[in-house]
Amino acid sequence: MKSVKILLSVLVGAAVIVALVVVLALQNINQIVKTAVETVGPDVIGTEVKLAEVDIQVSAGRGVLKGLSVANPAGYQKPYAFSLGEIALDIDPASLTKDVIVIDEILVSGAQLVAEYKDASNNNLQSLLDNLEGGAEKAATPEPTTDEQAADASNEVLLAVRKLTFEGISIDVVTPKWGERKVTLPAIHLSDLGTASRGLTPEQLTTKVVKQLLDQAKKAVSHDLKAQAKEKAKQELKSKLDGKLSAENKEKLEGLKSLFKR
Repeated sequence: MKSVKILLSVLVGAAVIVALVVVLALQNINQIVKTAVETVGPDVIGTEVKLAEVDIQVSAGRGVLKGLSVANPAGYQKPYAFSLGEIALDIDPASLTKDVIVIDEILVSGAQLVAEYKDASNNNLQSLLDNLEGGAEKAATPEPTTDEQAADASNEVLLAVRKLTFEGISIDVVTPKWGERKVTLPAIHLSDLGTASRGLTPEQLTTKVVKQLLDQAKKAVSHDLKAQAKEKAKQELKSKLDGKLSAENKEKLEGLKSLFKR
């Protein structure tokens, strides 16, 4: 009987400690998320990541992140490659104590990107995409880990996002040839990023989301630049034809003008 009481005391004590850890973690969840974003981001994308504000209300299952910015790769003039105005989260509260945290919806409003070109083949968006691909390759062939590292990995946070939307996307295009101009991008919709039974690590989720954003932005900018080049070529051709016609048929044109004046 005495041994049973001791065992029960130990179990109750352990339960209290676990509950205390969970409560403390939830109380500091805003700082935890901010630190995680600013730590995981650079590992994935290869440049500095800053997050200005986090406000997650666990009981309501909602959260807002503001002022997320990703610095430009080295060698580019603009201070950042993109910034996200506001990120609204709709979280499944019941999942917070499970192996996979499920986010029902993420809405990103006011995404501002900068597509900066050094020349026709070198731009910051492609540099960031190269960084993402390099990180993905490294993750696919992990180095041997110690038992302690393996234990830490088994306790890693896993995430699943049912729906994610980028809206109000604006791109500032900076090129040596065309100067600066603005391009807008249609809304981007993503879904089923991980599941409740098979979640993604923060690195995997970040890679998937950012790659989609950068890919779509790069395509839109490339299309805009090609359209500009085509229009410029048409204008130059028209100007040359007009100049040639004017030189060769000046007398005839003058004759026609005088004829219409009669």
